Amino acid sequence: MRYWSRAVWLSASLQETCIITKNLTIHFNIVIYQIPTNRPSIALRKIKVIVCQNAHGEITILYNKKPLDFTTFHIPVRQS
Repeated sequence: MRYWSRAVWLSASLQETCIITKNLTIHFNIVIYQIPTNRPSIALRKIKVIVCQNAHGEITILYNKKPLDFTTFHIPVRQS
């Protein structure tokens, strides 16, 4: 099995620039990703990040070429 370096993996992925909202969330491909942090939330607000998605659907969020931790935020479906 061949292992790809991180640089090759990122260059072969779908990349999109997103802006972190005041709730520390990012909207990408109809999914909301939330970024947990120990820093004050104002430090990451309105920062541009790069969201990378490889061919297997794995997501990486980069800020200053370093990956950020994130969780998938699910919005409950409203019942009518």
